[in-house]
Amino acid sequence: MTSIPASRPALPLMSRIPWRKIILYTVAILFALWLVLPFYWIVNMSFMHEVDATSVPPHFLPKDPTLANFLGFIHPTTDQALLGSHAVADTPYALMNSMIVALTTALFNLVLGTFAAYSFSRIQFKGSQVLLIVYLLTRMVPGIAIIIPRSIW
Repeated sequence: MTSIPASRPALPLMSRIPWRKIILYTVAILFALWLVLPFYWIVNMSFMHEVDATSVPPHFLPKDPTLANFLGFIHPTTDQALLGSHAVADTPYALMNSMIVALTTALFNLVLGTFAAYSFSRIQFKGSQVLLIVYLLTRMVPGIAIIIPRSIW
């Protein structure tokens, strides 16, 4: 009588490597870093001296953190005053302009999006799915990304 060779026992669920989750989380972490690192770099450079900020290779942490860049905005020295002499005086005006533009744009997008959402949810017509996808894709791309860069002479 011949015996049937025993097959390898299946690995328990806990010992299997979840490659799909590992890849998904790795991609998500890389994407989050891609989004967050420019903001980190801007804030980090605001605490650096000019020599550290323009050094090659770059310093990822300031050697000697300083608040002089912020103080120079409020009370500019002679050199800083030549570069941005009216920066502090023009700041409230610039912030008000930015607020007006942002609120107007948000209101316009809210109204347009509401009408579009109602239309696409209630009215079925030939090509409505394609038009919905095109509309959503155009809403996801920021306007500044499609402006042709203009070289300054």
